Amino acid sequence: MEDYFDINSPHFMELAKKQNLPADIIWQNENVYIQVDINPITVGHLLIIPKNNEFTAIHSYNKNESENEIKIKEKIKESVDEAIKYLSSLRGDDKEICFFEHGSMGETCRAGSCFGHAHLHALFFNRDKDKKYWDRPLNSVKINTALDMVCPYRKRKFIYSNMSDMDDYYERAIASRRKEQNDIGYIKYAFTFRDFQNRDEIFDEAEFGVDFPIESQTLQRAVAIALGVPYKNWKVAIQDGSNRELYLQTLEFIKERQKIFGLQNKNTSDTMEL
Repeated sequence: MEDYFDINSPHFMELAKKQNLPADIIWQNENVYIQVDINPITVGHLLIIPKNNEFTAIHSYNKNESENEIKIKEKIKESVDEAIKYLSSLRGDDKEICFFEHGSMGETCRAGSCFGHAHLHALFFNRDKDKKYWDRPLNSVKINTALDMVCPYRKRKFIYSNMSDMDDYYERAIASRRKEQNDIGYIKYAFTFRDFQNRDEIFDEAEFGVDFPIESQTLQRAVAIALGVPYKNWKVAIQDGSNRELYLQTLEFIKERQKIFGLQNKNTSDTMEL
């Protein structure tokens, strides 16, 4: 199979260009940009991607980071938060968003993630305001159930964590791997929800530390199962072209919402400076 992508390249747009698909930047600021996922799970699947290609994951934790690296990462996280706020402003009354990431606990490994470059998934899905949270199309219960299906060892080997637990988890994970970081990773997902009166947003969030290899695209497969839609490995999809329709529909979907809400990014273009 042809190697479509250099995992060390900052240009995720290369995948689209090699398929003669429009590689539009949906939105960008100084540190991150948003583009359509090359193999959308459903219409409305985007990626938030840092322009700095030195980090393998947005939420990674590494005790060996230098002070300068920490500062850079904090700036990236602030820019990611800005991108999340921008996408959230495009939801309207009919959509919610699930954000998710499969990342590494170190800066020199991928921990099963598809690429060696940080990227955060953002997936728009229908909001049924007449249904309670647990009955909506996508929620944490549905994703956890799907994870049990695609990763049968999850209950035994996943270590539930939050950021305050990461220091202890990092030490245990490093020790369990004889200080080799290749298999140390995490998955993280979060939702933006609103209550019935469209008042304050409700965030449902989960993080799992993992001290064993997770197969590439495990989290994407789980989200697809939770939504009840088929999912094909992205490498296969770009080979047989089955990704094209959803890709183009997603690009049309997001541009239409930008027009509706008057939120076109003045820095949007098909090129950018890194």
